[in-house]
Amino acid sequence: MIQNLITQKPRSPKERYEGIISLPRFFDKLRAHAAQTLGEYKVGPDSALDKDLIDFLHIDFDKLAAFVTPDTPDEDVYTFIKEQFTVPSPDECVAWSDKIERVRLIDDPGRQAYAKMVIEKMNLPEDITTLDWLIVGDQ
Repeated sequence: MIQNLITQKPRSPKERYEGIISLPRFFDKLRAHAAQTLGEYKVGPDSALDKDLIDFLHIDFDKLAAFVTPDTPDEDVYTFIKEQFTVPSPDECVAWSDKIERVRLIDDPGRQAYAKMVIEKMNLPEDITTLDWLIVGDQ
């Protein structure tokens, strides 16, 4: 169970839990937030991917963050989410996750200038997905 993002990297943004992409990474960041070992990572509304996930799952971030401790296992976090919030159907979760997996870094209209700068500076392919870019950043 990852709890310290100062010394460890969170799980891949492509990893899924119950068909939901990036949920294991979100869990790692929540535990690190609870332990005050988030390091340079952002969690919740401060992270664009987390914000998309929170919006999709209809999560009250403050309520969830208050529940999670450094030792809360993934299963307990997900059970809390299902019991407290309105989680879409499994099919909707897979469809949303498949869509998120294909989003290119440059596709976000609000971040296009930043994305172009990052792609150029890091010498990345123009069609890099946001998730692949996050993986590069974790290395």
